[in-house]
Amino acid sequence: MAVIGAAVFGTVDDVVTGSWRGARLERASAVAGWSIVVAAGSVTASVLAGRTRSVLSAALQTVAPHAALAMAPVAVGALVGRRRTLAAAAGLVGVGGLGALRPLRGVRPPDVTPGAVGLRVATVNLLYTNGATARIADDLLGRHLDVVVFTEYTEAHKSALDRHPLAAALPHHIDREGPRAKGLAIWSASPIAEAPRLSTINHSIDATVAGPDGDIRVL
Repeated sequence: MAVIGAAVFGTVDDVVTGSWRGARLERASAVAGWSIVVAAGSVTASVLAGRTRSVLSAALQTVAPHAALAMAPVAVGALVGRRRTLAAAAGLVGVGGLGALRPLRGVRPPDVTPGAVGLRVATVNLLYTNGATARIADDLLGRHLDVVVFTEYTEAHKSALDRHPLAAALPHHIDREGPRAKGLAIWSASPIAEAPRLSTINHSIDATVAGPDGDIRVL
């Protein structure tokens, strides 16, 4: 690890058979290290601040925990290269990134009521270019599901599914077909009611299914 870190971030000592004393390489390795730390730090800061302003920022925030783990080799390489400030910055970003996982800590499912029937739920990404909708519907019908959530749901998918026996097995629909990958739908065997639309940056459906054991929120 020390040799790899030195090779990436540089050191005044010889590494294997080469020498990394050149000022140009020293500057380049420092710029690379700081660039990684700044990029990971920006993503981590947006997660900790709870700011999500675009689809791109939401997607980037999903990598925050992975960015935190990436700070370990950066910090080791910086220490090998005798860049203590960079090492400290990488360590802080790493700790912050792991802190972004705090909402997951201590989460436990609610207690199950004895004798509850429950629901069989599936979520299916149809892929907006996919033309094999009937085959997918055949598979879903054989699984005897109570609720199916479709993503990348297009008008072509809706047309094919409406003609399939699955439409009768799951007669309660909230359809929001859209272009390319933007469409969504919820099909249910039980009555389903849609709540007011959420003010999210992504397309979404907030609905309540009247399940056998009580209402179930599907988001």
